[in-house]
Amino acid sequence: MKLLTLFALPIFMTGFVSFYDVPDDHPNMVAIDYVQDEGIVDGYDDGSYKPDQTINRAEFTKIIVEAWFEVEDDSTDSSDLEFTDVEDAWYVPYIRTAQAEGLIDGYDDGTFKPADEINFVEAAKIISEASGASMISTEIWYQPYVYHLQSNGAIPPTVLSLDHFITRGEMAELILRLREEITDFPSSTYDVLDGYPLYMEYSESLESVLNGYRPYVLYFHADWCPTCVALEEYIQENLDSFEYGTIFLEVDYDEYLELRQDYGIVTQYTFVILDDVGEVTDTLTTNNVAWVREAINSTL
Repeated sequence: MKLLTLFALPIFMTGFVSFYDVPDDHPNMVAIDYVQDEGIVDGYDDGSYKPDQTINRAEFTKIIVEAWFEVEDDSTDSSDLEFTDVEDAWYVPYIRTAQAEGLIDGYDDGTFKPADEINFVEAAKIISEASGASMISTEIWYQPYVYHLQSNGAIPPTVLSLDHFITRGEMAELILRLREEITDFPSSTYDVLDGYPLYMEYSESLESVLNGYRPYVLYFHADWCPTCVALEEYIQENLDSFEYGTIFLEVDYDEYLELRQDYGIVTQYTFVILDDVGEVTDTLTTNNVAWVREAINSTL
């Protein structure tokens, strides 16, 4: 059984957010407030932050360098850089510093691709190296970096996959969690991002990570129910047969009475399938896994 353990969100006090496009209920509001207070990010001239806008590799590198290092050479002359596609530009001093600090390697063809959107695993490498993490090489180059962020509770739940393009809000979240060593914010895991089918015990904090971001299945289960036990064993033994992205949350039928009321559950071995915006797409009380599989596939 693969288990994901998460914790309740603590209060982290910062100053007042002055960006007009970052509402109080934005999932990255606290982190954006933090990077502003710390002078890491100033925002745009019109007073906006654009929290949901993706960020390119040059911009991300600049901000991570400013969060952890001093730029000693501010020359925009790129002639001393080994990247074939980095021309004289505003970001050269940050690329130079990042390269000197071992944060970036570029691509096999000698390019850095500064204008490309940065995805999660690329961002994980740069920020893990910046924070001083000690990495062990593995066959899959990005695994150590993702596991490092996982072990430090630093993967924002809004990151939906390993190749997810990082937003400006998520970048702020990564910086806050690693710089301040905050490990008890809701955080995702490698297995969830990889999309591998998972069967996990229900918790409110885990559901808060998934709800509105990822499809998942609530399976109302009772240990005293033979049908429930048989279904659980079948699902766990055949997880590989479910579509990538399938996540089962096993809900204790006797413990979570309020949750049962919320979803109108009156019988064990009931499956509630929710989509990526937190809406119920199907509710099935059945011992026929084929029907459950069909409902999951329709939602995914």
